[in-house]
Amino acid sequence: MIEKEAANNDERAIIASVIYNRLKAGMPLGIDATSLYTHPDHQGAPTDEMLNDTSDVYNTRLKAGLTPTAICSPGLNSIRAALQPASTKYYFYALDTKSGTHKFFKTASEFNAFRATQNYG
Repeated sequence: MIEKEAANNDERAIIASVIYNRLKAGMPLGIDATSLYTHPDHQGAPTDEMLNDTSDVYNTRLKAGLTPTAICSPGLNSIRAALQPASTKYYFYALDTKSGTHKFFKTASEFNAFRATQNYG
């Protein structure tokens, strides 16, 4: 998941921290790349239909915990990030469409306010 989600190596340990924080809190991971895994021919962001598919065991928007299998073959930097995540209090992240990198948030309200400024179309 870290491999598919990170825009660059600097983000990997922070994304890993979000995953660990959410797992510890019992929250769904909410990682779009997991829903895209079951739709390999789809281009772009997942559709609302994909994100609301309750039968998809890879849909981490709806299902808590890890996926039943890996969704890709991770590189060494992602493996390192998983083994040594950053120490953060972040539970959310979203892509900044201007910079092409992710912004990280501690609360859902911060996350939602940021997402409202983006055009993910």
